Amino acid sequence: MTDSDTKNKLLAAGLELFTGKGFAGASTREIVERAGVTKPSLYYHFSSKEDLYRVLIEEDFARFNRALEEIAAGPGTPPEKLTRVADYNLEHCRRHPQEVKLTLMALYRGDTFAPEVEIVAPARASIEIIAGIFREGMAAGVFRKSDSMKLSLFLMSVLHGQMMVIIKGAEGMPIARPEEIIEVFLRGIAK
Repeated sequence: MTDSDTKNKLLAAGLELFTGKGFAGASTREIVERAGVTKPSLYYHFSSKEDLYRVLIEEDFARFNRALEEIAAGPGTPPEKLTRVADYNLEHCRRHPQEVKLTLMALYRGDTFAPEVEIVAPARASIEIIAGIFREGMAAGVFRKSDSMKLSLFLMSVLHGQMMVIIKGAEGMPIARPEEIIEVFLRGIAK
């Protein structure tokens, strides 16, 4: 097994146990057993259980922000880009529910026993990228002038609500299509 394989197995085991049992409930013994590696392997790749937790969240945020940057820099009108942002959020949540759950738990401090992780900077970067799409739309005359950071936060709040429904598998709760979310967001619900 390569170092990369070992690290990936530890990340997968940590993710499964942290989201299933919480940080305090996931022991290092369980993590290495689930990964099928030794405890020294854990400490070769990570300085501690806290470090493993931190790396999981940092890597998820990094992937998320790279995807947002690609969307923002890509082709399309600002409303089309916002629809792709919504689509990416919901698809990422469907494909990687444990990663999203762990990141949201860290963001909203859903696991009070988990260590504090620096999430303000990467979360702010996410909001800034989306705000840039709103500013692009304002400059093009597609959107009325407004506070782009607030708009970005409002949109992410709506998306987080939908992501929670996906993660929880809340039966009977509606999950909107990305186009619906952006249409309601941009047009509002007033007649």
